[in-house]
Amino acid sequence: MSIWTRADGWCASGAVEAAGQREGKETMRTKAVLAAAIGLGLAACTPAAPPDIEMPTTEIGLESCGGDKLQHWVGLPWNETMAAQAGPNLRVITPGMAVTMDYSAERLNVELDDGGIVRVLSCG
Repeated sequence: MSIWTRADGWCASGAVEAAGQREGKETMRTKAVLAAAIGLGLAACTPAAPPDIEMPTTEIGLESCGGDKLQHWVGLPWNETMAAQAGPNLRVITPGMAVTMDYSAERLNVELDDGGIVRVLSCG
């Protein structure tokens, strides 16, 4: 340990070094506590799991929208003649198309692939 002079008096360098180490540990401890607090704060922002929603167990067949009579369209290219036969409650769904989630049992959904081929018929 060496002694040296400061402007306000004498100071032992060993005491200064010990104080610096203590300050370093306190700084690290403070940083760790802050990091933990921030982590907990962010965890509080995550949404809770959605409640379990019971979906109706009854399945509605293609009869309600007339799709039962049009099942032979699956695998064929979509055309305007089909659109005329389907009636007014028709929704043609192409890949990547935004579709509303509203449900109408009388509406016929015709899902096409990239080549315009009918892949799925459903009511809704």
